[in-house]
Amino acid sequence: MSWFYLVVAALLLHAGVAFGADDDCVVPQFEKTRHVYISPALEQDADLRAKLAGLQEELVATGASGGIVPYFVACQMNYREGLPGPALVDSVFETWKSFSDFRWQGRVVVIAWVRNGMDTNQSSVGAHAGEELSYDWGFTASSFAAKDGPVLVGIRNYMPQNPKGEFVNIVRRMDEMLDRDAKRDAFFKLLAAVTGFGLLVLLMIDSPYRDLGRI
Repeated sequence: MSWFYLVVAALLLHAGVAFGADDDCVVPQFEKTRHVYISPALEQDADLRAKLAGLQEELVATGASGGIVPYFVACQMNYREGLPGPALVDSVFETWKSFSDFRWQGRVVVIAWVRNGMDTNQSSVGAHAGEELSYDWGFTASSFAAKDGPVLVGIRNYMPQNPKGEFVNIVRRMDEMLDRDAKRDAFFKLLAAVTGFGLLVLLMIDSPYRDLGRI
């Protein structure tokens, strides 16, 4: 499938990114059953292609336990400064919202990785979650950028030796955080219910009508 649609030049330039001749970062066309989108330049890298082999299957399987539907977009461009990863992922997410099969209101997450063509040991990563994950569970841009967030600093800044494992770990960490927060919410709901029942019992004990049944 050819890569077309919206070129992210304006967003990346706004982010302070300088373009070079080898940039191939464009927004891919969304496909319902496809979860991994690798640009032509990165597809030509045999070593990287081997490292990313099987990524789609692992991403989908990892996200399934928490109901997360992950998508991964990767490309290469030349830049000296700025954060092209977050700029690209925002552009991808907004463009894909026009596709009815892209359930952006639910538990989807798009992860974009931009490798620096000037130094392939450097890269930029951005993540954008759907409405349920962002509004209900707090997976916002700031949480993804936080030091203790799902996207670790090492992944954001440098090309990992095990890219498939690291990107799968982003989804795994999200799933773990969802499970932790769900258990916390369940505990507080139970605590509120127990506390409410206890207060009701105390009120009954202190009620002037507690002995009416004996009359």
